[in-house]
Amino acid sequence: MKGRPIDREREAARLLGVTRYVGPMCKRGHDGERYTSTGACCACLNDRRKGPAHETQIAR
Repeated sequence: MKGRPIDREREAARLLGVTRYVGPMCKRGHDGERYTSTGACCACLNDRRKGPAHETQIAR
């Protein structure tokens, strides 16, 4: 078999038509929801959207 390994949870979520699922731990250690369409970690994307400006505002 060539290519990426099959993520069975993602495939099941896709067949059910849901937008998010609980999948394997991401490389940053988040163990939670992933987007069905891309397989991306929801927590990582939220962190990226907030960016460094958000971290500065919290510290004030």
